[in-house]
Amino acid sequence: MKTPESSYPPPDLDEALKTFDRLQLEGGDLGARYWEKIAELVKEADYYRVRSLSAEMKLERIRALASYR
Repeated sequence: MKTPESSYPPPDLDEALKTFDRLQLEGGDLGARYWEKIAELVKEADYYRVRSLSAEMKLERIRALASYR
């Protein structure tokens, strides 16, 4: 089963992370910390997106094996 997420290429976060780095430099102490946390959240979201897609593929393989029997 192909999900909407798996039919799109993975996002390229390089440009967003570069922008967050630039905003950190421009933001002063408080702004820098804010944009640092935003960058961390984006990286974590991408990590969990990859894990979710991996789990989905494993589940599909298990379903295929179960229906084969």
